[in-house]
Amino acid sequence: MRLRVALEEEIGILTEISRRSFDAAAAAAGHEPDGPEGYEEESWYRMIDKSDALYVLEDEDRIIGGAVLFPNPRELFVNRFFVVPERARDTRVLLELIEDCFPNKSMIEIDVPEWNRSIVRLLEENGYLDCGTIDGDICFEKIRDDSLRRMVEKREKLRLSSFDGRIVRITLENGETAEGECFFDSATYNEAELGIWEEALSIGDTCYFVSDIARVDIIGK
Repeated sequence: MRLRVALEEEIGILTEISRRSFDAAAAAAGHEPDGPEGYEEESWYRMIDKSDALYVLEDEDRIIGGAVLFPNPRELFVNRFFVVPERARDTRVLLELIEDCFPNKSMIEIDVPEWNRSIVRLLEENGYLDCGTIDGDICFEKIRDDSLRRMVEKREKLRLSSFDGRIVRITLENGETAEGECFFDSATYNEAELGIWEEALSIGDTCYFVSDIARVDIIGK
């Protein structure tokens, strides 16, 4: 089996496989027909195909599945991946091929509906971490870089977002401290503004990144 970028003439086939795959998964979970945005709409897949994000899974020249993948310089976001229902066991192979196609990505992110327990189990068995639930979807991450893994572990420990708008004392790893009203800056925001993909707290004009913070204490409302 191999994973490759989809051709325009294959979009109709992929749309039908997507519809069948997600509807079958929902039925198996005792859920009403459901799937990610546009999972049964050829127009949606045609729109995605323009950005070369649509992939097909082939087995001896037969299309048996697909995926929508959005890589950036640091990470890969897997919007969805699916196989024909009669080849459901090959979902694991598809996931492995997706990872193999992007060996230099430090992190892979996948959002999965809570009801899709078979995919949830698959991700957990393959080293993906449950990072919380948003609008009924479990957000999974797989860290493949040791330094990034340490940063993410620290992020989960400190949970900087919980201090947004609070008056705090920030203690840095070097022992220095800073006090005042702080504001949370997401990793995405900092990457866009500063070129650094890391969460932080800002006090005044100073930004304190999670990798430099030892602890945060609330000292006022």
